[in-house]
Amino acid sequence: MRPKKRILPVFVPHLGCPHACVFCNQHRISGAAKPVTASDVDAAVRKAGEETPGLTIEVAFYGGSFTAIDPGEQKALLSAL
Repeated sequence: MRPKKRILPVFVPHLGCPHACVFCNQHRISGAAKPVTASDVDAAVRKAGEETPGLTIEVAFYGGSFTAIDPGEQKALLSAL
């Protein structure tokens, strides 16, 4: 049986997080060299839709603290969906 949805992970390392804990080097974990932008999210969603036609794409933001990101940046990232 084929799954009906695909989870698309979007990493926002350290965005909204005021700390740099020694055990939580999110830049190294995610490999992100620069912060994610709304156009990055848009491109990833479009690509996932092309690669998996017919499936629902569910986006999950990982890393950082999404609700602590500047509200304008939150809106920009979410508007890309």
